[in-house]
This record gives sequence, structure tokens and C-alpha cells, in this order.
Amino acid sequence: MWSLLLAVIFFASAGLLGKLFNIESLYQISRIAFCGSALALLITNPFKPFWWMYRARPLSSLPKDERQALV
Repeated sequence: MWSLLLAVIFFASAGLLGKLFNIESLYQISRIAFCGSALALLITNPFKPFWWMYRARPLSSLPKDERQALV
């Protein structure tokens, strides 16, 4: 997650510098890369807090003493 967030910040700042110093090729490349990294961040980040739900085991698979502790 942090690497994608840093990529978004990096490409946004590169795009701003390209626009500021009137470097059209830097602006165009960083704009495309910014959109790609922002899209990747939006796709991957919202699902990470819910990853524990996929690794959870049903209560019936736990030993009896652990089930009683959880209930």
C-alpha cells in the first residue's frame, strides 16, 4: 500500500514539475503513470482491511475448548 501511495505522490509531483517547467514529455509520461498508479491504489487498498475475513476459519473447525472461549 505504501509503495503505491508513494508512486502516486511521485508521479503527481513529476507532473507538476513538468507543467511548471514546460517539459511536455515529462508531463505526459507522468500523467499517464499517475493515473495508472492511482487506479492501482484504489483497486488494491480498500480490500486490505477485510483480508482477515478470507483467512478466518469457521468455529466448527476449532477445538472445543477454543470454541467455548470465543462464544
